[in-house]
Amino acid sequence: MRFRHVVAVAGLMQSGALLLPVFGASPAEACSPPPRLRHYFTFQDSLPGNGATDVPTDGALLLTSRAWESPNSYSDTGDSFASALSVTVKDAQTGEVVAGQLRTWLGDPYGLAWTPTSPLAPNRRYVVESTLDQEVQRPGEAQGPTALRQEFSTGARAAAPLEVLGSLQVRLETFERDKRDCTRGTCECAVVGREMATRAQITVPAVQGGAPVGGYHVELWVTDRTPYRFDTSTQEPHQVQWGVWGVDSTGAAAETSFAMPDNPYGVPYPPCFSWRVVDAAGHATEGEPVCLASFAAPPKEDGELIDDPDHIVDDTKENGLGCSLARSPEGSVGSALLGVLALMAAARRRRRIV
Repeated sequence: MRFRHVVAVAGLMQSGALLLPVFGASPAEACSPPPRLRHYFTFQDSLPGNGATDVPTDGALLLTSRAWESPNSYSDTGDSFASALSVTVKDAQTGEVVAGQLRTWLGDPYGLAWTPTSPLAPNRRYVVESTLDQEVQRPGEAQGPTALRQEFSTGARAAAPLEVLGSLQVRLETFERDKRDCTRGTCECAVVGREMATRAQITVPAVQGGAPVGGYHVELWVTDRTPYRFDTSTQEPHQVQWGVWGVDSTGAAAETSFAMPDNPYGVPYPPCFSWRVVDAAGHATEGEPVCLASFAAPPKEDGELIDDPDHIVDDTKENGLGCSLARSPEGSVGSALLGVLALMAAARRRRRIV
């Protein structure tokens, strides 16, 4: 299994949308990434493989890729496997095209999952044609095809329901880490000393059922006072709303950890840990949330929040984040959105370039 902490979102009393709305610019948002080399994509794998049988009627096809840098070709926005990929699934007997959709799968292996709009017919054979349409010229070192044709056969029924085999275990502990300062207009953060912080040690229980490709992905959220709600876009007001896409697993119990988010107002709060398990086909099941009595961040050296909007402390390096989240309440949401977009792009680049 692999553990990945991809995104952290610190929010201030806002709706529960995955990408939080921007209420104003913040220091971290002044960072502008330089133009990037464009990439040429080839297929790496396709799951389930050619000739697969007994595929669930509501299962998924998972396509993974490799990315190759194209010399002397730059882009301000970057390239993506998703923008180049097209997938057509046909009934092998009638030739009828099956309606479906592609979505990003953040599990292991990372890729794009095709799922049918409606369940496929049972005990039926299907043909899949996948192509990559790209303007970038193929580099000489690129390996792998840009077109795939495969067949699979469905079984008699849909996938078994997802089931979690236990409860979430949470333990808080204090640790020492680098203290980093960031200034307006840059994503570079300097180490200025050491500080104490708190992290959550999480054990996710075993999982079974669901689609048989791509393993499982566990989403973890931390909020204050009341649990995050996955089934609605309207959340109860929270001063802390922090999402961590946490653990990839083949189904066995897994452990992970992350630094606890501070309340932007600098006061203790009772943390709630909400979690759910998803598979590549889009099936999801929620586990029972865990709420603790209280959490107070260890005191900083000066005992105060930093009020200077041009000088903020980076709390995010423990989680692998590249830019700081603003510590003032007014800037936390806008900075969080930047962190989401930048880190999702970074995650895609790391997983695509093998």
